[in-house]
Amino acid sequence: MMLLLLATASVSIASGRDAEPDLKEWLPRELLGVEDMLQIAVIGDPKSLDWNEFTDAGFSISPDRRRVALIVRRGNPAQGTNDAEILIYEDSNFRDGSAPRVVARLASSTNHQPIAFMRWLSADTLAFAGSDGDALPQVYRVDLANRSTTRLTNLASQLLWFDISPRGDLVTFNEIPASPPAQSPECRRFGCRVSAETVFSARDGITLEPAEVRITSQSSREAMPLASPRALHPEVTDCDTAFTGGLSPSGEFGLRWCRVSQWPEWWRDYRVPSVLVDAMRQRNQQAAVMLFLTDFRDGKTYLVSEAPALFAWGTPAIWIDDKTALFVGALEPLTHADPVERKRRAEQLAILSFNPYTRRIEHIAALPKKSTGVKGAVWDAKHRSVKIEMADASGKATASQTYRQSKDQWKLSARASAGKASVADNLLANGLNLDIEQSINASPKLVVRDSATSKTRTVLDPNGFLAAKKLAHVEKVTWKLPSGTEWSGGLYYPPDYVPGRRYPLVIQTHGFSENIFAPYGATRNFAAQPIAAKGIFVLQVAEGISKVVGTPLEWTEVQQGYEGAIDMLVKRELIDPDRVGIIGWSRTGPHVGYTLTHSDYSFAAAAFTDTADFGWWYYIATGADRAQEIGYGAVPLGEGLDDWQKFSPTFNLERVRTPMLMWEVYVEGVWDWYVGLRRLKKPVEYWYLPDGTHELFQISQRLKTNQLLVDWFQFWLKNEEDSASSKADQYKRWRAMRSSASLHGTSKVP
Repeated sequence: MMLLLLATASVSIASGRDAEPDLKEWLPRELLGVEDMLQIAVIGDPKSLDWNEFTDAGFSISPDRRRVALIVRRGNPAQGTNDAEILIYEDSNFRDGSAPRVVARLASSTNHQPIAFMRWLSADTLAFAGSDGDALPQVYRVDLANRSTTRLTNLASQLLWFDISPRGDLVTFNEIPASPPAQSPECRRFGCRVSAETVFSARDGITLEPAEVRITSQSSREAMPLASPRALHPEVTDCDTAFTGGLSPSGEFGLRWCRVSQWPEWWRDYRVPSVLVDAMRQRNQQAAVMLFLTDFRDGKTYLVSEAPALFAWGTPAIWIDDKTALFVGALEPLTHADPVERKRRAEQLAILSFNPYTRRIEHIAALPKKSTGVKGAVWDAKHRSVKIEMADASGKATASQTYRQSKDQWKLSARASAGKASVADNLLANGLNLDIEQSINASPKLVVRDSATSKTRTVLDPNGFLAAKKLAHVEKVTWKLPSGTEWSGGLYYPPDYVPGRRYPLVIQTHGFSENIFAPYGATRNFAAQPIAAKGIFVLQVAEGISKVVGTPLEWTEVQQGYEGAIDMLVKRELIDPDRVGIIGWSRTGPHVGYTLTHSDYSFAAAAFTDTADFGWWYYIATGADRAQEIGYGAVPLGEGLDDWQKFSPTFNLERVRTPMLMWEVYVEGVWDWYVGLRRLKKPVEYWYLPDGTHELFQISQRLKTNQLLVDWFQFWLKNEEDSASSKADQYKRWRAMRSSASLHGTSKVP
């Protein structure tokens, strides 16, 4: 029986006209705090049961186009859960403005998504996966006609993905947990030989097969495991834990990409896409993938193509009928092609069709040379056409093209148009068109547009409570580096900003989306709006380093990028350059570490949030990563240490003049920074989240760490403290750091 919980934040459902704010404009509005930020709702399916979300367009239309299903998710700080609900809109809801039906509500207190992978099985039936309380995710079916919800599974291992065939067979990917050596009786008694490449694998155990694939027959209810591609191809290291593009329409096939340990030398001749070219330049074998076909009829797996598969990075395969899958933005093999054709294939992505029964691939069209990637593609079954949104090397949408199928021929049916192209078909049977509207300053809303009158109205505003909050205004800003590269970012203004006054600044890293409402910034580990509410500018930066990433030039480029942002805001007389903070996460942790140890600019506070520094310790712990050797230009052994001494942050910790707040999922993560800064008597506070995820998901953990960030920067940049008695010990520690800290660089042993 599912646990049904009402959400704590308000939902506004309009009836016939736009939703009115809950409060009048003249009433005073409160500043947005961390708890408020966690309650802000997101519309859309996370397409994942863990923290690593790939949220879709927001809603799903039934096969008969008369119903709409959507997932609304939000945090619930009071209960310490992530809550989600599935709303069903009927034709009548759009006609008379009545409220939709809620068919499921789940609340997860773990790192599992409450609801994900929602899909229509028929016009009257839905399926989804969900986690309730602290239980493992299970698969559910919703029968809309008789208003019943049925749990289909009782899984004892972590569910990663599922799909259901037209005849009702259930296909699941289930996690195979690693076995730590310390749990092995033989290892504990006699010892065990280490063969792992990383210290993390040596400690936690190695899982060559991250998931087991099972198919459960609807008739017999017997589960049959399917063979792994590793049995077919000895160089396969690990495979995706889902069938890309879902099952084929017949339910007889699935496509899956797998990494391979070695690639043919001729793969290095490709010139597109940039992500593959960069991976080859950096010798990153983990980026080498191939596509495999699983045939459920015989349980066997087959290699699809000798060419590298790009579906790990871009558009998945699209099943258009039982006999055809489209590969959009794909690479073709360079073998067995004449020199002219080989050159074209190396320089252009293509659209290919694949027949799973004959396992033959046919060329449909080559994409324009300037398009080095595909942002999206949608199949229109009614018009037998595929609409493609193409992108340049930076990931920016460049044009759209539509290819139409007529019998066995494919033709370009429309000229390419500049700019971003919508690839979604959102038209309902009643002539209404649905869309999710949001911007950097407006939270997501579901709107309907009458195709006949072009009139638009709001149907769902899941964040009505924000009308009572005073939010930071976000402005897109740009600046140029000495190299000529332009960087961009989103500037969050303090809600009570006074022109002419200079404020502190916190730089948040790792990207900026100018069309997305992001109250926290680029990652849930950050807290942009609550930090801005404390009277601090926040700049969410998009690092423009695509041309230098993975080379020694990357480090000076990011340093100059962050310094250029400070210069730009000082020139605009917005910030005080002596009160600047910076936060790194994941790939930008090394950027922040390099900047703190090599820049002459003053940083008054900094934070690492589950990252590393690409230092010597990280290099050793991760098995001598070759990408780091290329990034620093040398192997850190013998004479190569001279180059690492120049670039590596941990060989330059004596230059750090900044109080550091850090947290990690693995305590080994930035251990070198923690030990080094303590040895040098510099302010550092380190938090360990053993049950955390790379981008934090559990509400209790986010509540703690997001508030830590707010308090940390308010303390060091503004010399202000929260008066809450529960934080007395926290400020006692920090005041002691401030009074005894050594923040001046030195090369001498203290």
